[in-house]
Amino acid sequence: MTRSESYSKHSLLLIALLLTAFMAGCGGDSKGTPEISSAAVSSTVAANFAAGVPINQKIAVTFSEVMSPLTITATTFTLKQGTTPVSGTVAYLGVTATFTPSSNLTPNTAYTATITTGARNLAGNALASNFVWSFTTGAFTDATAPTVSSTVPVIAATGVPINQKIAAIFSKSMDPLTITATTTFILT
Repeated sequence: MTRSESYSKHSLLLIALLLTAFMAGCGGDSKGTPEISSAAVSSTVAANFAAGVPINQKIAVTFSEVMSPLTITATTFTLKQGTTPVSGTVAYLGVTATFTPSSNLTPNTAYTATITTGARNLAGNALASNFVWSFTTGAFTDATAPTVSSTVPVIAATGVPINQKIAAIFSKSMDPLTITATTTFILT
């Protein structure tokens, strides 16, 4: 074997090793298998086929995992009355996206909400298909303030483990953008 053939074999081996290392670092598990699972929708507010939804209701979707915030937009989260788009804004926090209509929804009217496959998880994987759900509004606004219906731990509990997660259960669905550790959910 000549010196140049030896260098060529070593160069090819080095390139193969570097390419393998690069591919292993591109995501996935410790064996270098890329993540290929798609995200999913876990729940919605308003619920699918709900009736009597308040006309001032914000529409929300909770995902099965953290999503790429740049892919949760007014293009990937839409609300329509028939074929007419409803104007509004989209916000994303944690695993929840919220569509806030620009004005109250029309009373006693059917609406369809959609999360498109443009919504992607942090690994870049899209939803397997568009997620579509529908609901019908009532003739009223929701003016009832939410209450805290229970807590973990319960009020005045003693002997609470030092690693206990603290939780509050509300009487109704809450806007996740209003629940923060600095202003509305404080532990002292």
